[in-house]
Amino acid sequence: MRLSLRASARPRLATPAALLLAAVLTATAVVGSAATAQAAGSCSAGSQLEVTAHPDDDLFFMNPAVLAKTQAAGWCTTTVVVTSGDAGKGTTYANSREAGLRAAYANMTNVKNAWTTVSEVDAGRTVQRSTLTAMPSVQLVFMRLPDGNIDGSGFAATGSQSLEQLMVGYIPSITTAGSARQTYTQASLVSTIGALMTKAAPTIIRSMDYVHGFGTDTDHSDHHAVGALTLQARNAVASSVPITPYLGYPTVQLPANVSGSDLAAKTAAFYTYTPYDSLICQTAVACAGKPEEQWLPRMHPVSDLTSPGTGTGGGTGTGGTGTGTDPSGGTGTAAGNAAASAQVTASSQNLADGQGAVKVIDGNANGYPVNAAAEWASQGGGAGTWVQLTWMEPIAINRIVLFDRPNADDQVTGGTLTFSDGSTATVPSLANDGSATEVSFSTRSITSVRLTVTAVSASTKNVGLAEMQAWTPGSTTSPPVTTPPTTTPSTTNLATSATAVASSESPSTGQTAAKAIDGVVDGYPGVASAEWATNGGRTGSTLKLTWASPVTLGRLVFFDRPNTDDQVTSGTVTFSDGTTVPVGSLDNAGAATTVSFAARTVSSLTFTVTGVSGSTRNVGLAELQAFSG
Repeated sequence: MRLSLRASARPRLATPAALLLAAVLTATAVVGSAATAQAAGSCSAGSQLEVTAHPDDDLFFMNPAVLAKTQAAGWCTTTVVVTSGDAGKGTTYANSREAGLRAAYANMTNVKNAWTTVSEVDAGRTVQRSTLTAMPSVQLVFMRLPDGNIDGSGFAATGSQSLEQLMVGYIPSITTAGSARQTYTQASLVSTIGALMTKAAPTIIRSMDYVHGFGTDTDHSDHHAVGALTLQARNAVASSVPITPYLGYPTVQLPANVSGSDLAAKTAAFYTYTPYDSLICQTAVACAGKPEEQWLPRMHPVSDLTSPGTGTGGGTGTGGTGTGTDPSGGTGTAAGNAAASAQVTASSQNLADGQGAVKVIDGNANGYPVNAAAEWASQGGGAGTWVQLTWMEPIAINRIVLFDRPNADDQVTGGTLTFSDGSTATVPSLANDGSATEVSFSTRSITSVRLTVTAVSASTKNVGLAEMQAWTPGSTTSPPVTTPPTTTPSTTNLATSATAVASSESPSTGQTAAKAIDGVVDGYPGVASAEWATNGGRTGSTLKLTWASPVTLGRLVFFDRPNTDDQVTSGTVTFSDGTTVPVGSLDNAGAATTVSFAARTVSSLTFTVTGVSGSTRNVGLAELQAFSG
């Protein structure tokens, strides 16, 4: 799962030796033939196989689905962890994470945390299989390949190797860490996963997101790699078995959908794991405001990102590439907008503000100034910028519909569509208000289409698109004409009717939380008592606004403390409905910083400071304003 793998990201905590052992019974044996599948379990109800990238991926992204079957009578569970999740920290840390996953599964099954671990050979490669003593139908397999880092750059401690580099051809093979070195090519890696798949004899397969490619979203490089490898193995040895790819980090884009007893059990399993992982938040209090807090109440297959009728076939497909039935109700080859089942790549993207290339197929034809996180924006791109849709199998289309970024500055005034068959189509100037521009052409069967921008307006700073649609022949749904609202922004500051509380404040100088919503935009060195200042607070400081009855919000305006020392350089707003929006660096002189987003009705919001300047001593705000739009 590792969100941030930099050594400086979080302090490493000492792990007691007793935690590493944790009642795990370890037997060393090399097995030359297939281990007895699910030793004492009949698997009469079915067999589930999860193939994950890191030791906590299924705990975050596939639960409570995994948990429900693990606890159900007659079900067998095999979870394969492809990388060690070592984060460049060595085998002691990696082994501790494996012990943590064993403890979590014991918690999920309500039995003693006692396991037998053996070495076995699958397709010529040695892996480690742990079997839960009190419930042998539950097994974990560790392949121990090196963690590839979030961006696929790898870690120096493991030779800067990564699965992404292997799969794109930058390196010919990849070698595990530790004393029992195993070297894999991509083909042998797929073969080993296939052999493990054959042993498990699954009736259900779950893995990571193989629909979106490397660099197309904010997910971990290893997640996409393991998803793709699992799909290849499944197509080779178990093509009739349904496979479901799950979202990793991008699950936060979708609503919370895990609650009640499911959430309680999922949370209990996760916090059983955390003492073994010194790089992760350990408690609910420590995880507040962090991604872990947002992942726990969510579990979304990739198909949840698409609308009915444009699914990817991940649920019960016959080939896993978009030809099967999607549990959300659609089929990958059905008439309609085929863009939703494509992989997206671009010449550049602004991931820092959530404006990744994948946003051109998110079904939301909007963008800045209404909802910046709904669009793709390049980084300083002008003429020559490109974005490409790629499908895993040929698809017939006869029109492309483009929605420009709706701000007044950035505009595509000319472009070319280049198809995988070598043909092209000319793109005219796109409507600068973000409404639809349709490019029609004779039907062609293709696997990719690239839009290359050939001209932009003189005011363009970061060209991009709010949305890109690819329509199949016979589509009965016309492309929506989405025009951003032209109504005058609301001038009623709703923050003044809220109650404000903060992680800390300075009442002796009048710099309380309430001063952040007093309607006065000022602070030290002007009127110090008009601002909110923490008492020594830096990263992790929070300000919460609560309303007596729900309000609809679509825009927040932040005013930093106007002194030159204290500055918020990044933050996150978490709403009562579980959604979040990022906040960038605030103006250090105290000028307004506006954050716009899709309107939502909420009863509270919490602003969490995630970054401050090096000179900050007491972070805070001169004012926080909240508007409906």
